[in-house]
Amino acid sequence: YRDAAGRFARALDMFRREGALPDVWKAACNLGTARYAAEDREGAADCFGEQLRAATLIGDRYGVAIARGNLGNVEYSAKRYPDAIAHYQAYYDLSSLIGYQQGRALAAGNLGLCCRDTGRLDDAARYLGEDAAILEGLGYKQELAKALDSLASVLARLGREREARAHLERARDLCRELGDDELLADVAADLAALDR
Repeated sequence: YRDAAGRFARALDMFRREGALPDVWKAACNLGTARYAAEDREGAADCFGEQLRAATLIGDRYGVAIARGNLGNVEYSAKRYPDAIAHYQAYYDLSSLIGYQQGRALAAGNLGLCCRDTGRLDDAARYLGEDAAILEGLGYKQELAKALDSLASVLARLGREREARAHLERARDLCRELGDDELLADVAADLAALDR
């Protein structure tokens, strides 16, 4: 971590001096990601905030969307749900506006998790269902399997066990197709829990 973070920090300083905002955006994103992986949330938030400012200054809406998603991740990991939701909603809205479907799926999925964690289960099911639908359209099978597993857990909590089972069975089939034994074990455990 230290070596990578050091390289990213030096690059960020150089790009700041040069006033190269697109490069500042990328270097701030890289340094923020390294800090986030090292669980330095405040350091990551500072970098992602700089990433957001750089993207805003150059009018890069895609860059703004990505930065908002990154800031949402920091807030979500700290369980600061109102701030996480605000960032994810901005990520969702902007991704929808510019036609960035992968970003819209990620934002919808993360909004669903925030709603789940704060007890808003109907909203969670709606967002997670949208996430799964977009991922299916994009052909992202592994991400779809994870989304279906998350959606099923919310549906089960809502008492919609038949729907939950159908989503888990689909997720199980995708895991087998992909050879993802780790996710398959999680899905199998969730299916077994429905039978208890």
